[in-house]
Amino acid sequence: GAAEDDPYKSKKKSMPVEPDQSSRKGCNRIVFPPSSSWCVMWDVWTILWIVWDMIMLPMEAFQLPPDPFLLFMENCSSFTWVADMAFTFIRGYNVPNGQPVMHLGKIARRYAKTWLTLDLSLVALDMFMFWLDIAAEDPDAGPATLKFFTFVRFIRLLRLLRVLRLLKMRSRFAMLQELAGMLRAYHMTDKAAVIVKIFQQLLVVVCINHFIACSWYAVGTLAVEDNSGWVDIHKDKYDRRDESLGYFYITSYHWSLTQFTPASMEVVPGTLRERVFNIACICMGLLMFSSFIGGMTQQMTALMNLTAAETRQNQALRRYISENKLSVELAGTIAQYIKLKKVRHAVRPLKMGDVQLFSNFPADLLARIRQEAHQPTVTIHPVYRYVQESDELSFAHLCNKWMVEKCITMGENVFQEGQPGTAMYFITFGKLGYLKSFNAEQAFGLPTQFGAFGNNDFGIRYCDRGFYAAEATIWLEWEHQGRFFGDSAVADLLMIDHHGFHKIVHNTSMSKDVIIYARLYALRLHRSAVAGIEVDDLWGTREEINEIGRLALFGGLDASLAALGSNGCTPAAIFNAWARVIKDRRAAEKNTRLGKFAAYVNERLGALVRSILKGILPKERSE
Repeated sequence: GAAEDDPYKSKKKSMPVEPDQSSRKGCNRIVFPPSSSWCVMWDVWTILWIVWDMIMLPMEAFQLPPDPFLLFMENCSSFTWVADMAFTFIRGYNVPNGQPVMHLGKIARRYAKTWLTLDLSLVALDMFMFWLDIAAEDPDAGPATLKFFTFVRFIRLLRLLRVLRLLKMRSRFAMLQELAGMLRAYHMTDKAAVIVKIFQQLLVVVCINHFIACSWYAVGTLAVEDNSGWVDIHKDKYDRRDESLGYFYITSYHWSLTQFTPASMEVVPGTLRERVFNIACICMGLLMFSSFIGGMTQQMTALMNLTAAETRQNQALRRYISENKLSVELAGTIAQYIKLKKVRHAVRPLKMGDVQLFSNFPADLLARIRQEAHQPTVTIHPVYRYVQESDELSFAHLCNKWMVEKCITMGENVFQEGQPGTAMYFITFGKLGYLKSFNAEQAFGLPTQFGAFGNNDFGIRYCDRGFYAAEATIWLEWEHQGRFFGDSAVADLLMIDHHGFHKIVHNTSMSKDVIIYARLYALRLHRSAVAGIEVDDLWGTREEINEIGRLALFGGLDASLAALGSNGCTPAAIFNAWARVIKDRRAAEKNTRLGKFAAYVNERLGALVRSILKGILPKERSE
């Protein structure tokens, strides 16, 4: 990235990071970060109870008979919202720039200004209803208490105000909706997403009609003294006195559906109250029905456009194959590639470049997003996990500037044999293949454009998500020993530039341990080469790399020295023993060199003497 896009260059300490427990003091330690797993689980729990309330609270209009299960669920719902009110005081919140607020006083003041009054009112109403239920079971209840029971039904209907909590939970729902949207985008095609939106609109209509149906029954039975309500008329006219509450719920729901469509039924209003309610439903139905039809038309048009665009592309491809008389084998290969690419693209995870909204985000927030997005991928390697645990700011700088996302298609080369190494690669999606010798590939006749159509008999090694390659590039002046290519329709890589990593680690407290790791890595690599083990861009099993990391970065050497020290082998004694070994080795090498020199001088002197004698003595004597 450009220097002006790096938020660490000019203002390193300005990046808002989520405070940890050690950075909060006093009572603020009990505050939960808004994005913590506990908050997410609690939001899911409250959503379930909101759904329960939306279904069961309107059913109070039908005066359901006492049931132990329904009473238990009603009490659980009431106590859940009491706990939610208490939990809100110790739950942090995000300000508009994305930074979490974790101060108890600020949280309490914000809650008091927003939803505390409504929550107290609803909780007080629940507690009052709980007291009324207990009083109703008291056989000695006097008239002073029983005179309030005529209002019980009306007060129960007031509990529908719980639905207003949907407005309060809207901010919490936003995060869950984003998570659901990401899952939907990851596991669904565009067509499936359109169909899901259609069903969502149908579900909204179903929920609204549930409320209208229960309200219609309540209007027909509330304070009707002359039996002129639609419920009594329907019972007398059609002899339905013995019908269950389920029948009248279905009848009310049928009536509510007719207010949104041009349909009709035998139920009609019998009182002025019912006619006013009917007129209000018709007016609301005109708006909602037109909105629903417009939304359905839009989604169906989008679905047809997706299908039409795909059809036009397939027709163009078939026309091209026909006009250029391509072979049947090549046409089959093209069809296989398109099919595989379609499936892979349907489940391919999005990268930051695929989200256009990120272009309007501030640099500090983008840096946090990059850090949290890349951290699970790279911290499987002990070096980057060590950097992340030792210096959070340096790790964030590394993620923000020196990690690059790259997309590889089938057969495309990441690197080839003989090229100088410049980066280490982490596979985040898809599959790649590695072939030791490019010339051997040509000799075997493998297709160079579509490497995936070969098989492992030719020595191809396959790598998928969670695998990393070319680590030697970080520590050595390395030339790639083989070809690394895409083996699926699409594959995503995360590249770490070796120069950038060196700049991050240089002149920091981590450099000493990282240098020890680099030397141990080079030593193990050299020993493997001497032992005849193949050394290439994929060298090093996960167990070997973790062992080197444990020794160099996570106290393995110190622990070994401490264990030796407990047995009398102190670091000074180990050093002195090592010095004596080196001294003896050098002395032996010196003696060896002196012996070789003496033999050389003796040989040269012998040759000189022989040449002198040969010139002085007769031939027989010289021999």
